[in-house]
Amino acid sequence: MWIRSQDKETLMDSNGFTLYTGIEQIKLQCRRIINDNLNTAIMGKNSGVWYYLGTYETKERALEILNQIQKDIIDYQPAHECQCLVVFEMPEFETSEE
Repeated sequence: MWIRSQDKETLMDSNGFTLYTGIEQIKLQCRRIINDNLNTAIMGKNSGVWYYLGTYETKERALEILNQIQKDIIDYQPAHECQCLVVFEMPEFETSEE
């Protein structure tokens, strides 16, 4: 599935996804310095290399994004066709309204 990163600087064909939670884990695994109120990053995998796709305030929000990616793959991926026609754009970070 094609994914456009949250910062719009990366467009990649990803064949796997993972979450990293916690500022230190994101700094280590994603090699990113992030805002203190963001604590979960989504990474996509291509050719054995993990790429940063977006960062979210909570793990729950990041899981919502992964659920949407999964839904898009299922909805747009007929069993006999290539998934290369699907492009998912990572949503912007949104602060929680309290």
